[in-house]
Amino acid sequence: MYITFEDLEKALGRELTAEEVLNISRAASIESLNENASSRQVMDRALMIIGALNLNSEQTRRSIAVLYGDIDALDGLRDI
Repeated sequence: MYITFEDLEKALGRELTAEEVLNISRAASIESLNENASSRQVMDRALMIIGALNLNSEQTRRSIAVLYGDIDALDGLRDI
């Protein structure tokens, strides 16, 4: 069974910061390598890191705001 970032956020009652996600992902990647995890599991963890970092980019925030049709949402996304 895998624990997702969403599970952690629900348990904490708040969103994880990009730094927290990066630190968790690094630890998970090291652990998976130690356990001879499949390359797919390691890649999945690496993609989670990239996704978390992309959430903090201005371009990604704008894309999300446009997708939801709410430019005012940009302010709320800056803290992710």
